[in-house]
Amino acid sequence: MGIRVFNVKEFKGKSIEEFIEYAKQYFSKYTIFFGLPSKNIESVNYLKKIGTTKVEENYVYTLNFEEYQPKEYDGEIIKVNEENWNDFSNLHDKIEGIYWNSERLYKQIFTLTKNNWNIYLYYEEGQVKGTIYFVYTPLLMEIFGVDFQDNKFDKKIMNNLLIKALNVSKSDGQKYMTYFVGEEEIDIVEKLGFKFLDKYELYKLELN
Repeated sequence: MGIRVFNVKEFKGKSIEEFIEYAKQYFSKYTIFFGLPSKNIESVNYLKKIGTTKVEENYVYTLNFEEYQPKEYDGEIIKVNEENWNDFSNLHDKIEGIYWNSERLYKQIFTLTKNNWNIYLYYEEGQVKGTIYFVYTPLLMEIFGVDFQDNKFDKKIMNNLLIKALNVSKSDGQKYMTYFVGEEEIDIVEKLGFKFLDKYELYKLELN
C-alpha cells in the first residue's frame, strides 16, 4: 500500500496512528510505505518511535529548463530503437523486481500509438555501459532510472547521460523536472544547475 497524499496540519503523529489502526482493519498483512520530507520532523519522529523501517533516503532537486543552457557531452550516446533494443534489455533486466522491465517498456514504446518514453544508451568501444530512461508529461520531465554495467555507479557516464537527457528535454519543450538523487550524484546535478529542495525519507510498516 502506498499513500499518495497525507494532508494534515496538526497532530500529525496522532493522525498517522489513527490511519494505521484503520488500515489494519481492512488491509491486514499489507505493507504501508510512508514517503516524507525530512523537515516534517513530527511525522518522521513518530514513524521512528513506532518501529518502522527506513528503506530509502534521497535528496530532492529541481530544474527549470528556462534557466538551463544545453551543454556538450562526451561519449557515444544513441537513442534506443528496435535494432539496439537487446543492448538495453540485457543491461536493464539485470535489475530485479521492477515494474518497468524491458518487456513492458518495449510494448509502451513500439506498440502503442502514444509514447512518452525516452531511452538513451551510452557506448564505449562498441559496448553499452549505461542507459537513462525518462518520460514526459505536458510540462514535466521525469527520470525513471539510470542503469550501469554490473550495477556499478560511474560518475562520468552518469554526467554524460544526464546532460543528454536535459538537452533533449529542453529541445522538446519541457519546462521543469524534479529529481531524487543519492549522495554520489549531488555534485553532478548541482554543477548542472539543479536547486536543492529537501531530503526525502521512505519508511515501511508491516500491518499485523
